[in-house]
Amino acid sequence: MNIRRFEAPDIAEALAMIKAELGDEAVIIETNRRRRRDEATGLIENIVEVTAAIDFSPHTEAQVRIPPEKAPAKKILHGVAIHGGYGPNHPSPLLVIHDALAGLGLGHKLQQEIAAQFLHEVSSDKDITHELVHDWLKNMASRRIKIADAAKASTSRPRIAMIGPTGTGKTTTIAKLAALLKFQKNMHGVLVSVDAYRLGTAEQLARYARLMDIPFEALRDPKGLSGVLERYKHMDFMLIDTTGRGPSDPRHREELSAIFNADPSIKGYPVLCATSKADDLASQMALYSTFPIAGWVITKIDETSSYGPLCAVVIREQLPISYITNGQKVPEDIIEATKEILLDLLFANERKDPGVEMETGTAWARSLTNKQWALFA
Repeated sequence: MNIRRFEAPDIAEALAMIKAELGDEAVIIETNRRRRRDEATGLIENIVEVTAAIDFSPHTEAQVRIPPEKAPAKKILHGVAIHGGYGPNHPSPLLVIHDALAGLGLGHKLQQEIAAQFLHEVSSDKDITHELVHDWLKNMASRRIKIADAAKASTSRPRIAMIGPTGTGKTTTIAKLAALLKFQKNMHGVLVSVDAYRLGTAEQLARYARLMDIPFEALRDPKGLSGVLERYKHMDFMLIDTTGRGPSDPRHREELSAIFNADPSIKGYPVLCATSKADDLASQMALYSTFPIAGWVITKIDETSSYGPLCAVVIREQLPISYITNGQKVPEDIIEATKEILLDLLFANERKDPGVEMETGTAWARSLTNKQWALFA
């Protein structure tokens, strides 16, 4: 195997260089964008750096030096050597794995990690095919996907703080969840806003509370939470809307700490937006995992058709998912998460019809009476 790094002004030129030097069967291992100084002019320029590989013999692993930071690539090379014996009618394992994973919207770095694990676990006497890769990935994902218990009055009286960055759909998700708990599960609760920074947010949640005949409290800061908890301790549930900020904003951690420190009964529902980038999802996960979490909520799956970055975080970190929102309509566009739905999202790009399986998820809303539907008209 020959591994090469190519630098070019743009990705198109880098791919042309790879094709010219390594041929059509070269596999992209990693891509990066960076800046460098032109030695001739001294000017700073933006470039793309692409690492590619080509299989030329299943027995030449020892000839290739893999730097320590490319440990997954070294595992891939070892796996390719084990799964050797390919030719014109037996395509390269790397090429098959790359094609199988690229269609799922997974980044190159994650593809590399998955390929290394796949080649380590799969028996060497098996032919590497798309079907084998997908079957293995489904089994692996199924083992790692966790589903958190949905809110139930029979087991506890949940006090939930919906947390997440601005624009992830926290407020409308609270309204949908409140409708589900009241009209489907016959639970009685209260809605609370502790967001004093976004104009109109408290008013929006107050309107939903009036429509559903649910008590509503607006607080300027978390100091008043203890009194609200005591006043509504007889209620089946309490849903708390919080200020949205970026994970890197130090005020965000301080405000959330104040909310969770108000009472140990308060648990978090961090919101993961399906349209977020992988790095942003990782930053959110790192912050919100430090707080007491009851489950995670995935929002806005109707606004994208590529769920690779989202599923990568959920599966890698084994985040327990409670609910998924699949549209902007209140109250019906929310469903309780299942392992089957999350696997459908992972393979949505391959199906070419993302969202079809979600239609049955809102069946609970069809049980609403005409009078209840009229509340949201």
